[in-house]
Amino acid sequence: MRIAQAGDLALFISRDYKTFLVQLGAGQKLHTHRGIIAHDDCIGQTWGLDLKSHLGQPFLIPRPPIWCARSNAPRRLFFRKTWAIF
Repeated sequence: MRIAQAGDLALFISRDYKTFLVQLGAGQKLHTHRGIIAHDDCIGQTWGLDLKSHLGQPFLIPRPPIWCARSNAPRRLFFRKTWAIF
């Protein structure tokens, strides 16, 4: 199993199936309507961890799939200009 490290993307899933995709960083926190989770609690643990927020609400932290990480990537838009010659 792989270990979560600082800089990895992590997917937090709450009990009501709301998802939060964040990049783990030392000393950072995820603030949600279900409570606050410190990133330090995830770093160094194996994926699939079940954590509780400061309010006692459970969160599942699986390793995010490729499509999830890809959907968070910035989009590049290219507009083609058409030139009319008169």
